[in-house]
Amino acid sequence: MSHRFEHAYALLIAVDQNLEAAAALPAVAADARALRDVLVHPQRCGYAPDHVRLLTGEVSTRQAIIRGLRWLGEKLAAIPGADTTAIIYFSGHGHVDGDEHYLIPYDLDGRHVATSSIRGAEFAEAVARLTPRRLLVVLDCCHAAGTWVKGTGNALPISSEAVPPALFLPGGKSLGSVVAMGEGRAVLSSCGRKQFSYVRRDGQMSLFTYHLIEALTGHAQPQGGAREVLVSDLISHVDRRVPASAREQGVEQTPDHRLTGNFPVALVLGGNGLAKGRAAPDPLSPLPSTRVSRKAKLRGDGVTAQGDGAIAGGRGAVFIGGGNAGRIDTGTITASKRVRAVKNSELPGSRSAAVDFQVRFRAPGRGFGFIRTDPVVGDNGLPIGEEIVEKATPPVSAESPPSVGTPAGGKGVSATLPDDVSVPPATAARQLGFVLEGSAARGLTLLARGMALLTFKQLAAGESAGATVAGGKLDALHQGEQALGVSVTPEDGLAIDGPHTGSAQFSSGDLLQPVSFALRALPESAGEYGVHVEFHHAGARLYEFRLPIIVLPPGRALPAVVAPLAIDLDACQALQAASEAAKPPRRLRLKACFENNLLYLNLDDYVDGEINASIEGFASSIDRARFDVLRAQLATTLDANLYASSAVWDTFDGSDTTAAGVTRQLRRVTGQFAQAGGALYRALREDPKMREILDYIEQHGEAGTRLTIITREVSLAWELLYPQRFDPDDAGRWPLQPERFWGVRFALETQLLGEGDYVALLKTRRLAKAAASLNLNPTITLGAGQPRQIHDWLATTLRAECRSIEVNDDGQRIRDVVVKAKTAATLIYVFCHGSPPPSAGAPRPERLEIDRDCAVSVDQIDDELVFPSAPIIFLNACSAGSFSPLSFSGFLRAFRRKRALGLIAPAFPVPTCFAARFGADVVDACFHSQGRSLAGLLQTFRQQHVQRGNPLPLLYAVQCQVDL
Repeated sequence: MSHRFEHAYALLIAVDQNLEAAAALPAVAADARALRDVLVHPQRCGYAPDHVRLLTGEVSTRQAIIRGLRWLGEKLAAIPGADTTAIIYFSGHGHVDGDEHYLIPYDLDGRHVATSSIRGAEFAEAVARLTPRRLLVVLDCCHAAGTWVKGTGNALPISSEAVPPALFLPGGKSLGSVVAMGEGRAVLSSCGRKQFSYVRRDGQMSLFTYHLIEALTGHAQPQGGAREVLVSDLISHVDRRVPASAREQGVEQTPDHRLTGNFPVALVLGGNGLAKGRAAPDPLSPLPSTRVSRKAKLRGDGVTAQGDGAIAGGRGAVFIGGGNAGRIDTGTITASKRVRAVKNSELPGSRSAAVDFQVRFRAPGRGFGFIRTDPVVGDNGLPIGEEIVEKATPPVSAESPPSVGTPAGGKGVSATLPDDVSVPPATAARQLGFVLEGSAARGLTLLARGMALLTFKQLAAGESAGATVAGGKLDALHQGEQALGVSVTPEDGLAIDGPHTGSAQFSSGDLLQPVSFALRALPESAGEYGVHVEFHHAGARLYEFRLPIIVLPPGRALPAVVAPLAIDLDACQALQAASEAAKPPRRLRLKACFENNLLYLNLDDYVDGEINASIEGFASSIDRARFDVLRAQLATTLDANLYASSAVWDTFDGSDTTAAGVTRQLRRVTGQFAQAGGALYRALREDPKMREILDYIEQHGEAGTRLTIITREVSLAWELLYPQRFDPDDAGRWPLQPERFWGVRFALETQLLGEGDYVALLKTRRLAKAAASLNLNPTITLGAGQPRQIHDWLATTLRAECRSIEVNDDGQRIRDVVVKAKTAATLIYVFCHGSPPPSAGAPRPERLEIDRDCAVSVDQIDDELVFPSAPIIFLNACSAGSFSPLSFSGFLRAFRRKRALGLIAPAFPVPTCFAARFGADVVDACFHSQGRSLAGLLQTFRQQHVQRGNPLPLLYAVQCQVDL
């Protein structure tokens, strides 16, 4: 059976012809007609044909477009309070002049573009005045030229550019009033700024419209059987498929969108959904015939049967269909609810079976009816509509709804009164919370490969949530008109499609509209992941916390009931504050995470605790492959001949930089660092967004600024970044300035997102007694025995101060600490060798060599045995670098799973004697630097050594965010 998608309207605009011949876009009319045919087809989207208006050719003038918007507004206004849906589709040229965007109509005057076009702001204002409960705006406004693209190559007096979705939903805000689940606004653009919209190679349809129609016809639903197309599923499908198809044609096209709320925009295959094992139709395939068979065979008093061959038997029975011109007046539907019923076994050719019905209540005196909703498939594989209606004799009154049972004299259908009739709305509570909304989620649980809206909302009484949040600093939202900034960053295994930030508008404590983010579980994800959330208000960061997200493995069903998680924001903040005793006047925080294979960046500049400036966006030219290439180039430059050419490194411990031969070798190594760090810096600056962020840090980052890199997988030797060239053959023009290294200028720290709750680890560490565990590979010896002497000095010094300390110097005891977590230490020091990084030729996992014929690889770290005191682990492995500890797929992630707070580790090989001395100095300082940040402590050591000409401490990085 095919249904109608009730109270749904669409205005489709395709400016294919133009008075300016060079502006013609013949292909767009085919797109719009294909979209119109799918929308109005009863076995596709189910829109009523007279509810869809198409403007193409000579009728797509400026005035006709404005009249079309007026027509749409009048249609929606004629159904006050109804469950209305509207789609606005515009395909044509977009024009930009400065900050002003325009839509180009048919009657463009090339000499007066601004006055003969439609200002984007004017169009957006007209859209804002519409009153549907659900609105989807689709923009296809930037068409490229060429053999396989839209448009022509002739010169035009316009500067083509996609109209940004933010023009319609600025900052992610809705244009309407309150937005709830099943309501909202979405804007979808076919491509990003400075990109173009392309046509398929077969020329039949554009890439974008092809995949848009795919999404509307059963390709986008995460689960088979869905009967409605959710806007989140539609956007997710288009976001995935369009870039992939564009890459197959050797071009780039990435749709852009804004949305708030999640809602259906059409039926799936006439409301029947896609049956399991059936393939969704291809948008290029001919649409099926619209002839629908409606049959019913019912017996009983007062029944109604409709369709050719229908049977209606019994007193007062009514038959409609075939050659008869009978008619029934059903009146106005006031409520509906799906129920289960049993077919009458007395009907000819029928057997008792469960059947889905929808019960509809009509106006007073009109009774109620049941409409069958389960799909019936004919011999040809196409859906056959079957409608069964039975009238009830008791009247339905708005004042006192009837108790519905089996109608007098009728047989075979029964139901109870739905609880959605005459139920007063619940009073909204002032509790705030997060929940995943959509068919693929419940609470904070998400199906594998599923997509849902992570929504921050104000909960009504009794409304379920995934997590509730409460904190004293939110009390300011109860005073007048306030805005709360919400920022989200997913951990590895999850992705946010679209904006990562939004603004929650409050009026005297009431949230005017929810703020939603499209959250997707990446392939192969299963288990607990998380989303890092920040709240900002009036320029200050109020709170930051972690939302745990459970991704179910394939085949697992969503839980029936999910208990909400209560998050005390003040308690979280107190723990964070306790971990950061020193509050620098200026602090920079850079989030760097891969999203959809592109690097997402968000830089916040805090001055005295308040955000002074913020920059966010995607590094469009840095994907994972490019990032790996940059890291490999750095490793090639530094790994090969860093120390091999001189024996001075055998005894160099950093204390004397003026000894014979040492000064020359140190300067040579410093030059290598500068050349490698400078090349990496320039390569990063080739990307516009990364260049903007790097330039800001250079201009505003003062000496000693604490720079926190928040990431889940972006491992980079930030300390070695060098913002200028160095050429030893042209020292006059490019002199060596070691003080310009980032590791010297900034207190650098990296905070890993994921693998455990960081706030909980801080609490554990705060309650633990400070203690050290020294784990020393006994085979690492030099002629003078310096490493052992240095570590013996360290142990003696700490014991003399009554520090709790243990020393392990054989493989089994070290393994017990590293693998089995047999220590209560808050600082675990491991002095050992490390394996080279894995490669295509040697894919073995990274490992630490802790004794003769004794090693620990990453995959041997037992994450079921956890550290009791959330320790910092110092991996002082003289060749454990080459990004192995910093890769976030190696030791850092493994130790975080064991509930370690983080790591100190070298990025590249370090001379053995110096490694021993530097490691001992750092461990000793950790117990004598209460209130200092660990990042600031390492920066001080780097500054001291670099001033003496020694750059080796630049190889050490802090992979945790903590004050001592």
